[in-house]
Amino acid sequence: MLIQDNGSDKPKENLTDKVRHVLEQKILESAYRPDQHLTEQELSSELGVSRTPLREALRQLEISGYLNRRKSVGYVVARLSEQDLGQIFEVRKVLETVAARLACKNARPEQLERAAGYLAEYDMELANPSLRDYNDVFWGNGNWNSLFHGELYQASGNKVLVTHINSLRDMARLKYATQFFHHEDLVEFQRQHYLILNAIRRQSAEEAETAVKLHLNTLNELLHAILNID
Repeated sequence: MLIQDNGSDKPKENLTDKVRHVLEQKILESAYRPDQHLTEQELSSELGVSRTPLREALRQLEISGYLNRRKSVGYVVARLSEQDLGQIFEVRKVLETVAARLACKNARPEQLERAAGYLAEYDMELANPSLRDYNDVFWGNGNWNSLFHGELYQASGNKVLVTHINSLRDMARLKYATQFFHHEDLVEFQRQHYLILNAIRRQSAEEAETAVKLHLNTLNELLHAILNID
């Protein structure tokens, strides 16, 4: 895959973004495997770019957690470990159960109705998979799953909490893996969505917390299997 490098200052800034995007996709799609050594010389030749935008792209990918830098070999593709995934979900459980508890107190009727409407749309897509956009199976801005969860997070009334939850949900490597969920996985998630919504409707904080934990535990287990995390 060659990326054009025409050498001017402004295009170089854009070129770095292009290089970073290409490398990120290759990592997500497992064209570059965990622990694989990436050399500047080989990447420069493969992508058809000079070292300057390539180095900046590699630096940015290190910051975002896609690469690790080792003194002896340079950059290697980062491996998402069981500890990494466990820590992500440990924090998510704390934040999302707090959001559910707050929603039990603060959710407005119209917010709950919108959330129920999103689940109704999701039900139709699950009953007729041909309605689904398979380029955006689970996480996109127009996806019923994201709209449902977003509505309930907003119902907590805590904007700071919502921001932190969204930052953990918006992790490219985990989002990419969700395209490999099976239909039965999505059906089970939908059952859990109703458990969460109904608990919040009843203003039962304990039930809502239990339902959120079940939902996140199920997601965690599936991602472990998809990402082959030992």
